[in-house]
Order: sequence, then C-alpha cells, then structure tokens
Amino acid sequence: MALAAPVISATGLPSFLTLTAGAGGTASLANNRALTIDDTGDYLVQLTATSGSASTIQEYVLTILNPLPSVILNEYNA
Repeated sequence: MALAAPVISATGLPSFLTLTAGAGGTASLANNRALTIDDTGDYLVQLTATSGSASTIQEYVLTILNPLPSVILNEYNA
C-alpha cells in the first residue's frame, strides 16, 4: 500500500510569511506583506511533513537583515 502524499505544516512562521499547500506533498512560503525594520531578526521555523502516522520535522533559522537599508546622500548622488 502506497503512502499518501505528505501534508506540509509550519510552526514559528513570522507574521509576514504564509505557507500554502500544493499538490503532491509540496508547499510554498511567500511574503504576504512588505517587510519593515521591525521584522529584522532571527526566526526559528519548523516545517513538518506528515503522511499517515509518520512525520518528520526540519528546522530552519530564517534571518531577516535590515529590509530598508539607509540611503546615503553625498555630493555625487544628491
């Protein structure tokens, strides 16, 4: 008997990311809004694939650096 395609779920997703399930045990992560300086930091994200009674977890550290870098004006670009 073949296992069903896994269902992908996530915990620890920051508010600016959305996990969307796809076909055949796939999923995608996407921004759901523009990043701000308040989003800067490290996020521990756990993705879980579950099929029947079997599951596996993969952990990732997502690092968001300054999404709004400073603009430096000088006599060459002002």
